[in-house]
Amino acid sequence: MMPELESIDSNAPQVEKLLKLLAHRGRLMVLCNLMEGERSAGDLESVAKLSQSALSQHLAKLREEKIVATRRDAQRIYYRLADQRTRTILSCLTQTFANELGAQQPPVDQLSESPAAPHMSKYSA
Repeated sequence: MMPELESIDSNAPQVEKLLKLLAHRGRLMVLCNLMEGERSAGDLESVAKLSQSALSQHLAKLREEKIVATRRDAQRIYYRLADQRTRTILSCLTQTFANELGAQQPPVDQLSESPAAPHMSKYSA
């Protein structure tokens, strides 16, 4: 096995946990917004399109996993990204899926066939 794959294999539980945290649309939108800087819970509520109580539960999970950190200013709580690995993954996701130039991206099931991702075919199931 290649050293990179051995490293991924030994860290697979951590990787799986992080990817599960990112797999929820509301949490993903919150985290993408936090890439731009610190936000209050109220600001994040409109972005996540979640109720206040649901957002609070998601933010608590992200705090528990040390993905986000908080700062209190009087009655307001501000959130910021605290994990560099998460920031790196989110940056990759936004670069891959943000359609800034209007170019059409290939469907996910065709990614392994695209010239931009030739390496994916050797790892696909």
